[in-house]
Amino acid sequence: MNLKVGDEVTIRKDLNTNMMSSTAIGVVSQMLIYAGKKTKITEVSDYKGKPKYRLRIDNASWNWTDDFLYKKLTWKEIIENLK
Repeated sequence: MNLKVGDEVTIRKDLNTNMMSSTAIGVVSQMLIYAGKKTKITEVSDYKGKPKYRLRIDNASWNWTDDFLYKKLTWKEIIENLK
């Protein structure tokens, strides 16, 4: 995903502590209360060549990755992705 600061995302509903991102960032039990909730990205940085995110919902306390989030695309974004 090409997420940026200000994008609204949803944290996966099936988030669990057995999940591990492709960059070995894991889910801890304190993150589970956010499963299925919408939030905005407050910071984007690079970790092992892939993006990691800080989110408004947890006051930027945890590291989140594409593996734990999804973004609902607008029709314009869907069309752009098809090109």
